[in-house]
Amino acid sequence: MTTENISITTSKVAIRYGLVYGLVAIAISIITTMANLRENSLVNIFTSIIWIAFIVLAVKYFKDNSEGFITLGQGFGIGLLVSVIGNVISGIFLIIYFKLINPELWEQQLEKIRAEWEKQGLDEQAMEFAENFVTPQAMLLFSILGALLLGSVFSVVIAAIMQKKKPAF
Repeated sequence: MTTENISITTSKVAIRYGLVYGLVAIAISIITTMANLRENSLVNIFTSIIWIAFIVLAVKYFKDNSEGFITLGQGFGIGLLVSVIGNVISGIFLIIYFKLINPELWEQQLEKIRAEWEKQGLDEQAMEFAENFVTPQAMLLFSILGALLLGSVFSVVIAAIMQKKKPAF
């Protein structure tokens, strides 16, 4: 009986786990929105733990299927791709949700933000300018930037912990 050597690559693993993470992030967004928990700090911590868990699972999957070896660079690359793919997917969903599915919720969020700006003393002109940066599209951009920054930190720490280099001989 022969076994096929299935080629596993960092990008295949990252894409698979990134897609699943994106779907889970969408589910979490829907649940937290329906339960009115979007601004709950415990939910944000939980979401970050899920994010880290997907990076760990992806790196572990690659390592387990690569004879138990993974370099720091491979682990970092997998983690960063999982982060970016998952956050882009969930960010695109949020644009669709706020623009097409529930634009009233976006208006409510914007009213809360404007009320905070008024408390801080911003005038109408400053608030109108600031609103250019508080759009669903801007949320996607910030999501991608967050994925790059935080994803890099999470990924390098996880990769450093889980790395195991092949022996030279």
